[in-house]
Amino acid sequence: MLLKVIDLKVVLEGNVILENINFEIEEGERVGIIGPNGGGKTTLLRALTFQIPYEGKIIYKEGTKIVLVPQIKNINKFFPLNVKEFFSLFDVNINELKKFLSDDIFKKKISNLSEGELQKILILQSIFQKPDLLLLDEPTSFLDPKNKENVFSLLENFYKERQFSVLVVSHDLSFISSFAQRIICLNKNLICDGFLNQITPEVLEKLYGYKVGIYKHKH
Repeated sequence: MLLKVIDLKVVLEGNVILENINFEIEEGERVGIIGPNGGGKTTLLRALTFQIPYEGKIIYKEGTKIVLVPQIKNINKFFPLNVKEFFSLFDVNINELKKFLSDDIFKKKISNLSEGELQKILILQSIFQKPDLLLLDEPTSFLDPKNKENVFSLLENFYKERQFSVLVVSHDLSFISSFAQRIICLNKNLICDGFLNQITPEVLEKLYGYKVGIYKHKH
């Protein structure tokens, strides 16, 4: 077991955001988190990285290295660094990155990157830190289909190579169903936790309050 969450509760400004959250993540497991806006998905990631106060228990295997990739909208794109300088902050070998990035992108300012380029760079930066658990918050939001497929392929390839655990929050149900081995349904409480074939239309309707379908990526 890599992570165990017991009776997690988060109260912010007097509002109960999460309550009665219990789940485990095994080493090498890929888990998706889905749910409506305001359901507490990003709050859960913040609690798991100890950014906010909480009640209950969050227990990691000793020595676990956790890396969080936040939503693009929460990234300050305007600090005065180019891509090469950005990676140098994390002691990442530029020559290794050239397998994934074109030469010209290293000279670009972070502020001049497209959202697809920025998301790819953030994921590469996180993976090259060699995490035991990678937390991804909406990695495909604001991306066109081509860039979504690029992000999916990037994660797939590195996962096959390194077998780290992944916990990914996403509204993109096709991405979640293609990448995750297990799905947690979250709407302030834990609505469901199971394999894809257990996430029925009835479960999704209970989670979102309306009918939702899941369609897998073609890859």
